[in-house]
Amino acid sequence: MNINGFSGVPGKDNPLSSASKDAAKTREASVQAKPAAPAPEKGKTAAGDSVVLSAQARSLQKLESQISDLPEVDTDRVADLKARIDSGEYQVNSRSVAGKLLSF
Repeated sequence: MNINGFSGVPGKDNPLSSASKDAAKTREASVQAKPAAPAPEKGKTAAGDSVVLSAQARSLQKLESQISDLPEVDTDRVADLKARIDSGEYQVNSRSVAGKLLSF
């Protein structure tokens, strides 16, 4: 198929083919020509860079710190439930469990 001189086949009567190749070469040359910016020394920032945390961000950091100090498993609750199951005091409501599973 040939539409306005564009055949859709790379390199065959395709005016975009050579233009695309030239653009790719130009991009490649510009990437190679740019020297990498020197990385700031460890612990230092580039001149003029600074970070200011809002009160809300500081509050979130504090909360995250407090949460990370908590254990992932509440061992007291697990022990209590285990004792209640062993004694027969804790009964599982299968309808409630099924309903919650279906909500996923």
